Amino acid sequence: MHSNEIEERLSYYKDGASVEKEVAVDMLTSISNGYLQPQYGRDGNMFLNPDGAVSRAEVIHALTVGQLESTSVDGVSQPNEYFNKGYNDLVRRETDNFYNVYSKDDINKGIRRFELAYMLASHRGIEFGEGYDVEDSISYLYECEDILNIGLEVTEDIENLLPKEQSIENYIKEVQNGVIKLNVHLACLTSDLLSLVPIKELELKPLKQVSRLEFTRIALSFE
Repeated sequence: MHSNEIEERLSYYKDGASVEKEVAVDMLTSISNGYLQPQYGRDGNMFLNPDGAVSRAEVIHALTVGQLESTSVDGVSQPNEYFNKGYNDLVRRETDNFYNVYSKDDINKGIRRFELAYMLASHRGIEFGEGYDVEDSISYLYECEDILNIGLEVTEDIENLLPKEQSIENYIKEVQNGVIKLNVHLACLTSDLLSLVPIKELELKPLKQVSRLEFTRIALSFE
């Protein structure tokens, strides 16, 4: 995007002038490509809100539907069919369906890193999470202080990694409280996820909510 175009589009957003230029360009590109939509305040103003959490519903929509209309919500974005390359297999399978995994109360809450990593690895149109070796990864994972605190469940089973017998939010609380351990495959996928973007963290933070900017940069890394 040229500078004039960037400035014009930023003028539509209430926080456009206060967002760092590089961040703003990434956010505008994400909206143009249909990965995210602008956020709206109660007064109807549009916001980029890069630090806001991206919801599970937004991610599922991006992965399964993408942008089907000729223009996006802000009226100036162009269509992009990147996330339309093969609907998410898990959305259509009865055995493991993201819409069944999440309750109505949970679907609009912020998605966590391990969930996003699992969704990406499950998408037929995205090459991600293939060929990692648990034995090679586990020593690295335990170098992360937060993984030492959480603990990992080591298993060869890669099916049904997200719980169906309880709320995802309850599952997260149980992992946080040490009642259960995080599946090692989810930790490996989270590690792969963070390798896609320049996030300088000494901790893996698989339970951390994904921000709109983090999701944007992950999505853009696949282009």
